[in-house]
Amino acid sequence: MTNRTETKELYFIRTSIDALTLTYKLCEERSDASENPRYSLLVAVDDFGNTEEKFIPYLTDSKLEAERLLEIICSGQVTPCTLCDILEDIRE
Repeated sequence: MTNRTETKELYFIRTSIDALTLTYKLCEERSDASENPRYSLLVAVDDFGNTEEKFIPYLTDSKLEAERLLEIICSGQVTPCTLCDILEDIRE
């Protein structure tokens, strides 16, 4: 038996700061192996063609919490290099 996994993009947000373009994606992943969905987060920054990304594959299993974290990350214009530290601070 093979477990199927379906990923759906819930939010795609793009914003700019000076010459930087920031992209935020929140995705929902559903698997046959689990009743509860999992939420993942991608943060990317593009600086004139140089792209840096940070992907958090299992942010939370709560949609409400995932949306709350996305709102904080976006409003703070968090970049990939600081994402893990910011998430750690938020969760403390």
